[in-house]
Amino acid sequence: MMNANLSRIIKAMACVAAFLVTMSFGGSGTGVTDTGVTGTGALPIAAGDTASGDVSQLRAQGLEPMLHERINEIRQRQGLDSLSWDFELNIIAYAHSQDMAERDFFAHENPDGLSPEDRAQAAGFTCEIRVGSTIYSIGENLGKVSIYEGYTYNKATGEVIQYDYRTDVEIADSVVSAWMKSPGHRKNILRDFWRAEGIAVVITPEGMVLVTQNLC
Repeated sequence: MMNANLSRIIKAMACVAAFLVTMSFGGSGTGVTDTGVTGTGALPIAAGDTASGDVSQLRAQGLEPMLHERINEIRQRQGLDSLSWDFELNIIAYAHSQDMAERDFFAHENPDGLSPEDRAQAAGFTCEIRVGSTIYSIGENLGKVSIYEGYTYNKATGEVIQYDYRTDVEIADSVVSAWMKSPGHRKNILRDFWRAEGIAVVITPEGMVLVTQNLC
């Protein structure tokens, strides 16, 4: 039985954001952004502190194929073609995940005002998919989840006694589940005209997992 002075907190947080650029013939480009948030709260890791769990880039890179596999499993269940892995999109996605980690923001548009399409063009990547009278450009989903599932703390002192960590499988499932529960992200993942994707993961020193998925 837990000591009367100890309490266990579960802080399951997953934030998501989706972006798609379309261009209609004869018109100007427009960006459509859908944002959804599930879960609440944050764990007691102050900015600049280092998480006690594994926050290595090796772990982050290991999450990328897991996410890619889950996306293709979902598409296959819906009768859609699997997405190939695109290294250029992976590099573009990594640059954005790293930028969000370094400059502490979570958005499709970076602090310099660059959109996903702007960032892709700056990297020399062009995505144009014509569907009827519309040309679709790059798509993007963002995900953010903590490596922590929860923690136990001393109510009298506020001291954290023990952290509960998410496994890699739980992290990947959490991100994809949050995307699929959000109409904008689900639609982005299940668009039948996408042929390729790049997914990049960066884990901050505080233990926040930042995911960028770029589609073309």
